[in-house]
Parts: sequence; C-alpha cells; structure tokens
Amino acid sequence: MIGLKLQTPIKNPMSSAVDEDGKYLDDCIIDSYIRSHFSDVVHRNYPLLDFVRHVWSFDPSSIPRKQYRLSRSDVNGYLQRFSTGKWLESLMQNLQNSLGNSILSTDFNGTFLNLWDLVVEGNYAKQKPDASYTENTAISPDAQTWQSMGMAGEIKNTPNGNMDKERFCINDILIDLLRLEEVPYEYEEPSSSAPSLKRKVSSQAAVNDSSTSKRTKASNTTTSTPSSSTPASKDSPNVTGIKVESDSDHLTNHEVQILKYINELQCHGIRNYSTGMLFERRKVSFWYIDCMGVIKSQPFDFIEEPHYLLLAAAALKAADLAKLGISPFIKFPHRHADDNPVADENVLRFKMDMSDDRDLFNAYGAIGRGTTVFPIRAIQVANNLEKGRTRARTSQKQQESMEALVAKMSWPAERRKSEDGYIRAIIQKLQDNDEGKKYVRNIVEMKYSLTLKMDAEELNFPRGLMKTFKEQSERRIFRVLILKRYEPLERIRSLEEFKKICKELVTAHHWVYTVAEILHRDLSITNMMFLRVGDEVIEILDDWDLAVGKSEEEQKQEKKDLTTTGSNYKTSSAVVPQQAAVITPPVSTNDSKSPV
Repeated sequence: MIGLKLQTPIKNPMSSAVDEDGKYLDDCIIDSYIRSHFSDVVHRNYPLLDFVRHVWSFDPSSIPRKQYRLSRSDVNGYLQRFSTGKWLESLMQNLQNSLGNSILSTDFNGTFLNLWDLVVEGNYAKQKPDASYTENTAISPDAQTWQSMGMAGEIKNTPNGNMDKERFCINDILIDLLRLEEVPYEYEEPSSSAPSLKRKVSSQAAVNDSSTSKRTKASNTTTSTPSSSTPASKDSPNVTGIKVESDSDHLTNHEVQILKYINELQCHGIRNYSTGMLFERRKVSFWYIDCMGVIKSQPFDFIEEPHYLLLAAAALKAADLAKLGISPFIKFPHRHADDNPVADENVLRFKMDMSDDRDLFNAYGAIGRGTTVFPIRAIQVANNLEKGRTRARTSQKQQESMEALVAKMSWPAERRKSEDGYIRAIIQKLQDNDEGKKYVRNIVEMKYSLTLKMDAEELNFPRGLMKTFKEQSERRIFRVLILKRYEPLERIRSLEEFKKICKELVTAHHWVYTVAEILHRDLSITNMMFLRVGDEVIEILDDWDLAVGKSEEEQKQEKKDLTTTGSNYKTSSAVVPQQAAVITPPVSTNDSKSPV
C-alpha cells in the first residue's frame, strides 16, 4: 500500500554503470532507478478529463464543433504492426490538422514525430523513445534532443492472441464530441493506504459507459465492431461506484518503458513536470511525472473511444511551453511579438549566460529536489518607468548587470527549513561574532530568493490543482535562489591552491557549526567552490539545502524560525529569466509565513 512518505529516499548510486561514452546503461536505469524509486509513487486511473484540464490546462469545450474522424488507413496501418510509429504519427498529425489553427499555440508549434528505434541526444543515457511531441522538425528525427521535446511517447503494439482474428476498420471512424461530456467524480480524502477515487454513476454516466446507445451506434456505423468491448483489466476505469485503487508496488514492463522516457525528459531543461503517452495496442494512457511522483490516467480504447485521442491531440496543439512543463517563469523573447511584456519597476529580469564552460545543470532523477542550476546575468528593465530613476540608481543597476550569477531552482520538502533562511542566519551570526566574521566571505553570496507553495496561482503546478492523490507523497515547495557564480574545485591551478581551499573550508565549516550551530551535511567536491580575485582564491561553501541545526533536539526546541533572521538581502516573488527572461512581482520578506 502507498503510505505517506516522510522523507526523500536515498537514491542508489549509478555513476559506475556507464558505457564507453559515459552514458548510463539501460539495465541500470530500469533496475537501479525506475523500479526501485517509482514502484510506490505511481497513482493510476486518474480521470481523463481531469488529467487534460489540470496537466495540459485544456478545456474540452475549446475544441471547434465540427466533424472529426480517424482515417481507416492510419488505424489499419497501425493495427497491422507495419511501420507502427509511422502510422501513429500520421494519425495524430491528421487529427491536429483537422483542428485548424483556432487553438494553435503561438509559443510551441509542436507535432507528433515518429522516432522508431532512434536514440535521442541527452546528457545521461542512450534512450530510444518511440515518439515525441516536438517543434524541432527542421532536422532529421535522428538528431532530436530531450531539450526540444514537449512530450515523450511509447508504443507497445503486440496484439492479444492471434493477429489474424483482429478486426480492422472498413470505414473511417467518426468522432462524437458529445461523448466528452464530463462524467462526475467524487474524490475521497487520502488515507494511510493506497489513494483512491470513486466514480459517481449518474444517468449520463450510464449512457456514456454503456455498450449500447451512442457508443454502439457510432461504432456500428463506422467500423467492423469488435465482438465485445475491451476486456476489463486491473487498469480499467471503475464504473460501478466501487473504489479504484492504485497497485502498490508493481510496475508492468510497458509502464517501466514510458517511465524511463518521461523521467529522462524531466532531467533536461528547466522543467516543473513532464508528460507522456503510452500506446498498448488499442489502449492509450496519459502519463505525468514531477518531483512528488507519477500519475497515470485512466486507459481508453482509441478505436472505441476516439474522442479521447482527439482531446489529447487538441490539448497538445494548444499547449504552450508552460503547459508542457517548462517553468512558467521562463520566457523566450524571440517567441513573442513584445520582447518586454512586463512594465513594472519591481520586476527582476535575467538572461541566460550559457557558454562552453557555463552550461545548465540538472540533477538526475525526477523524484526529489530536482535541482536545476543555470548561469544568468541580471539585465535592466527597459520601460518608461526607468525615466524617473536617479542617475545613481541607474548606474548601480548597470553595474549589477555585469556580475556573473546563477539561478538555482529546486523542489525541497515543504517541512524543511529553507536554504535561503539558513544562509541568512549563518551570515548574520558570523557577522555578530568577533572571531567568526572573517569567515563570512567563505559563505555563498545570495542576491534574491523566491519560495512558492505548489498550489500558488502564479506557479500553475498541476499537482497543486489535482483533487486527489495530494498527500500520498512528501509535499514540496518551489524555490529559486539567485547566487553569485563561483568556480568548481576542478579549476584550481596548483596543489598549493587545493591545500589552501581545503584547509580554509574546513575551518569555515567549523566556525559555522560553532557560532551558528548549523551543520552543512552535504560536503562534497561539487559543493566546495572558490572565487578568484586577482591572484587570490577565496574558498566558498555552497549548497545549504540539506543543512540542519546542531541537534535534532535543539531543532524541536527552537522557537525562532531561521528564515526570519534579519539581513540585507533582497527578496522577490518570482523569477523569470530571458533568452530565458526571469520575471518577478514583489512579496513579503517573511519566509516562514508567506512565499518569498
């Protein structure tokens, strides 16, 4: 049974299981990561319409009211298992073309692309998703990247039994939009056992789910009707009012495959979540992954229920970058007619500062903190509000824009004290200590911070919108820190510099623990950094998100939240880079009581 997770599990190391190119081996991805970390965080049978509304933010009523159909040649080509991906690509593209441009997104003009047996370029493993939803169609399929992908697809087209008995379409399949009328659901409060939901059966629900009436009529007029509806399975939606419960610990081989791909997708770029579609012969399910776990929609038979496939095609066609999981605070100016859409003197804007030696970093694995770090530079807001500013203030802002910074985005546990709060507390206490103050320079310099709960309106995080499965995993919050950029330890120039850095960092950590009574708990080569000023190297202790008070008992007794410690650091409510442009309205500076 799926119980409440109190803390993020320690992940098994995978660094040794690599091929000659340094990529994770497939067996390692499946056994050491997917099966061991995802088995108890997959919640199945989420209502299809709710999935589309909450994840892709699409309302079925937005589909233009006209006649739609599935081409018999596309369907039969797919069912015959000959170039399956090609026929499915044609099927989805034809559906999207039939929708017209009235729901076309101006932010992500994607298309369903067959990637049959091709490796998608990535940072961690050699993965071969069967399909993707991408706008990068100008290059060949074998040059696709995870960064350019909006959604991943997996196709398992093995027929049940003898394929000679498969009944193929004799006509195009007509799609009845009336069948997208919502079937009401009642949500139950999560318990200590598996999450559940029950379907409230109404007269309309009975009509929509009956093997007679509309469904049979539509099927009989367009296809050679199967002798019976799709056989019931443990994944089938419940239509009798009985609870639908998730499997607790079992992942099918097909589920493992789609999990591989949406996990890999989540590990590239600046994403809050990722999605996918799993085709198992005629059965289709939608998939969602974020820092808290995985949600699988109710499966449907796309021949018996083609309206749901049309719904998916419409939702993806209408989806912009944010609806596909890219952080909503990331804007790309070249995609918009107005490169400076925000006119607010409190807005903070940054631009990506990528180079050969400054790249984006993703921590591997979707479940957990999901840390992403990327280099940025602050830029001046160019709007009419600048005219009233003093020359001194403008000069100060221009000088700040020359400083190299990084943005650190992550999803720490909501119960934990904030990293920015620890940093403020450490600096304040070191500054107040005559002997400790000289070690302030060894603590990472923070410029801005943002903290949002997952149900914050401006975040538009699907997990915060869902009415069930909320409390089955550890609740997390979205946090952004803007920090001064430092050099990694491997860029030292001599053994003497290495000795100096190690000695000073040990001493600085001792003073933090002694004066501020805070333990770092994650000292590693990646968190031991330095700043070069002329010929001098200044040692820096970075990454305090796993820090803890001197003892667990002292933490429990502590009355004052560290995040309220006074400081001179600025705070902001949202960050929005440019190339990536990072945008931000102001909020309270009280980290403990309201978002920062």
